[in-house]
Amino acid sequence: MKCDIIIPVWDQLEVTKACVDSILKNTDNPFRLIVIDNGSGISTADYLKSLSGVKGLDILLVRNDDNLGFVKAINQGMAASDAGLVCLMNNDTVAAAGWLGEMIGIMESSPDIGVVNPSSNTLGQFPGPGESIESCASGLKSFKGQMQEMYSARGFCMLIKRAVVDSIGFLDEAYGMGYFEESDYSVRARKAGFHIVRAKGAYVYHKEETTFNGMTDKRALFEKSEKVYNRKWGRPLDLVLVTRQNDFFKDRMPAIEKLLGAGYKINVFSDKKDALSGPIDHINLRVRRFSKFLFLLGVSYKIRWRRKKGIDCVIVDGDRLYRSLKALSFMHGIEVIKLDDGAVPEYCDKLSREGL
Repeated sequence: MKCDIIIPVWDQLEVTKACVDSILKNTDNPFRLIVIDNGSGISTADYLKSLSGVKGLDILLVRNDDNLGFVKAINQGMAASDAGLVCLMNNDTVAAAGWLGEMIGIMESSPDIGVVNPSSNTLGQFPGPGESIESCASGLKSFKGQMQEMYSARGFCMLIKRAVVDSIGFLDEAYGMGYFEESDYSVRARKAGFHIVRAKGAYVYHKEETTFNGMTDKRALFEKSEKVYNRKWGRPLDLVLVTRQNDFFKDRMPAIEKLLGAGYKINVFSDKKDALSGPIDHINLRVRRFSKFLFLLGVSYKIRWRRKKGIDCVIVDGDRLYRSLKALSFMHGIEVIKLDDGAVPEYCDKLSREGL
């Protein structure tokens, strides 16, 4: 199936060249390149114009006199797209061999899949010390055809099915110059019934934050967009679930899936062997097993460490465990609550909307 690859560009000539070169070298599937020039200077503008002379390259170049921002530029590209698949791509990315074909294969494996990310350093798949991007990507070939469920796609490289665009439209321009627009789009896609996944065997390297390097108010921009998102959908929570029960997931999956469906990160801490892996492969669900002999101290230390990353609350099952972790609150410093399983999603929903 043909794909339109949409790339907004605002100067950054060298990274843009690296991105385009990687696409030309490593993309075997039919594609058209839609480049939105967001008011770039002469050198970048001339380079983009020169791409029309590349033999065999199907390209549409749209020139804006000013920088309209990432979101509006993407929407310009989406409006110009007529392919069955649309790939939104930052110009500070480098695509590895077979990237698009693997993503398309995952997309076509199920009619319910609407948005696909590749593996990336942005998602935790870092090249090792001195390792090349291609070598790192080659090491992921054993994951061909495998996927991981996601709540929200990352905007550096998003493959979107035409049915999703037809159903929910373009990016929300309330996010201005950028940040959180892809999270918003992901929520809307999920609510329309589409799944969002990572293609484990595809790889695109992202030179993170390069897109906003020319801006002096990146933090203010991030916080403004974050407020827009949180007021619309609620604040994503970071939860710790602590258990010493066997078969923890057996009867709790409806509640767990509600929490994952709300975009919350869930860390399950347990001392049981059956908790070594979760029942589903989801980017927001992590399970950690502790020794039963030093369980409470190990959990308390880990909670304290994760507190720096913004844990919202610790939820436990069982009165004894609740009392023990409450007594150790001087060590970990996080509120501990005990709730029946059915009450957890309702409590978390209330917590995510407090103060918004």
